[in-house]
Amino acid sequence: MELIKKNIHMDHMKCKAVTQVTLEEDVNISDNKPDVSKIVFEKGDIKIDEVKASQDHAFMRGKLLFSILYTSSDSEKTVWSMEGSIPFEEQINMEGLRPGDSVNVNWSMEDLSIGLINSRKISVRSLITFTLASHELYDMELPVDLSCDDSIEYRRKKINLWEIAVWKKDVFRIKEEMEIPKNLPNIFHIIWENVRPLWMEFKVLDGKIGVQGELSVFFLYEGEGDESPIRFYEAVLPFAGVVECSGCLENMIPVIHYQKSQQEMEIRPDFDGEQRIASVEFVFDLDIRLYEEENTEMISDVYGVTKEIETVENEEDLKSILVKNVGKQKVTGRIKIKSENGRIMQLVHSEADVVIDNTTIVDEGIEINGSITVRILYVTNDDAIPFSTVKEELPFTYTIEAPGIKEGCTYTIDPNVEQINVSMVDSEEIDVKALLSYHTVVFCNNTSAVIKDVTVSELNLDLLSKLPSIVIYIVKAGDSLWQIGKRYYVPVARIKELNGLTSDLIYPGDKLLIVKDFY
Repeated sequence: MELIKKNIHMDHMKCKAVTQVTLEEDVNISDNKPDVSKIVFEKGDIKIDEVKASQDHAFMRGKLLFSILYTSSDSEKTVWSMEGSIPFEEQINMEGLRPGDSVNVNWSMEDLSIGLINSRKISVRSLITFTLASHELYDMELPVDLSCDDSIEYRRKKINLWEIAVWKKDVFRIKEEMEIPKNLPNIFHIIWENVRPLWMEFKVLDGKIGVQGELSVFFLYEGEGDESPIRFYEAVLPFAGVVECSGCLENMIPVIHYQKSQQEMEIRPDFDGEQRIASVEFVFDLDIRLYEEENTEMISDVYGVTKEIETVENEEDLKSILVKNVGKQKVTGRIKIKSENGRIMQLVHSEADVVIDNTTIVDEGIEINGSITVRILYVTNDDAIPFSTVKEELPFTYTIEAPGIKEGCTYTIDPNVEQINVSMVDSEEIDVKALLSYHTVVFCNNTSAVIKDVTVSELNLDLLSKLPSIVIYIVKAGDSLWQIGKRYYVPVARIKELNGLTSDLIYPGDKLLIVKDFY
């Protein structure tokens, strides 16, 4: 007798760790930059240079990249910017991690505070949450058939699971150009820039993955000519493209995580030789996993009629995708500026980041609690401080629909601020409207006993002799024909034949004639 098995490609999280790191350092203003009067705007990013797995630990090395936009009273040009970095190295406990394992790192910047110590020194402080996870691919063997003689009884059960069909890392590169409007002067020098993705979506096609989304591009610049004031320009760039992916099919479900790995902006001349075109290059690292639904039947139990049968079983997680959807939410609020920052003459730029504080499984869904941090740059009525900024957190609560979710299900939520719109209420108050999206995948791991091996031996005659050759069995709650046949070493078909049954349905109180045939 032989179990016929089918290989199913599965993945699971081997280990995971979440750690918070505080980075702080006092940084001197570069010698080629003038004194700082006021810090107007700030931004930060994390660059991971190395992640290395060792025994039960992961080593991570990288840097915090920061930039400030500031005003200076010691220069004819009032607005300047400066960049810097703070390196870090961390060793994180990850029980079960082994040398050579792959470790993915995601991060979120909970806070970035840059303050003025004196005109030549700033203090930089940031709180970053790092989430490290190691996944591994393995083959699970499902018993789908059995080669045997008629003296063996076995039954199957239907199972639904999602096996991983494609797992790869790749990059997606965006290169777009935009020309500034004719009413703006030529670009002499970029003072400040900010390029960020608003949203990305992926669609699985045969042999490739379609990608589309939008980039938000903003920059302040000096115009050509001594008399040209500081100008600014902002645009939303749609993008689309494909990532080649051998083996992928349209019916597969994508679970794709992306992170920025590189960005660059350069100014180049137009056909007339004037510096009016901004070229943007943006590179994403992609972690691509594609799942394919597998509906099959597996051998779930075996017993012998003329032989003794023993099975060896393992508990296995049969992974399935319960929900994959995108939830969207509008968040609104009003922001009041402080009087010392000057009155608002014109809104220049706005951006927002979303932070999820906690998630909870609720009835038919996942409740999310968090906040968006809104930063708004504006022109003031003070010539000495032409620009200022306001920063505010707007809390939110949202429930993602996830029918059938229960404790023990795992999920990933990728939040995005797809749109941020701001408008002046008056010179001291700003109205904010934001559209958030939550790309969500919910997995259910249904634990099931899976037969790994079957052994056959001669019947235990002492045990068999204690069983009656004929018995009237009264069905109890929870009984099945299979359980009764297994108990008396009688084929299910034989019980049905003796009792005139046309289906496997039986009810408590039913009387069944059981006859043991001796071979």
